[in-house]
Amino acid sequence: MHTRESLLDIHERAHRNLAALLAHCRGLDPGAIDREWPGFGYPTVRLQLHHAIGAEKYWIGVLEGRIDADDDSPDYPTVASLEAYRERVSAATAAHIRGASPEE
Repeated sequence: MHTRESLLDIHERAHRNLAALLAHCRGLDPGAIDREWPGFGYPTVRLQLHHAIGAEKYWIGVLEGRIDADDDSPDYPTVASLEAYRERVSAATAAHIRGASPEE
């Protein structure tokens, strides 16, 4: 069983790594994050990153009684926009963890 503190630690570590991955992507050649890769879940790196962030947003919504299933990937065309999205979702998740009761 995890404590609030251990969940926050796991969450913060995961987002530090995701932020580092996004920082690495900033150094890629223009268009590289939108290059299509056959057989790669979502076909581009940008869409795969958007999915990872959006999945966290979706599941926090479920825990809070909402269905946040947006098909909004066109709203995040750049690494900078994905980083801003990641920051918002990370903050929402941290707030949820901090506000959850020990039973949750």
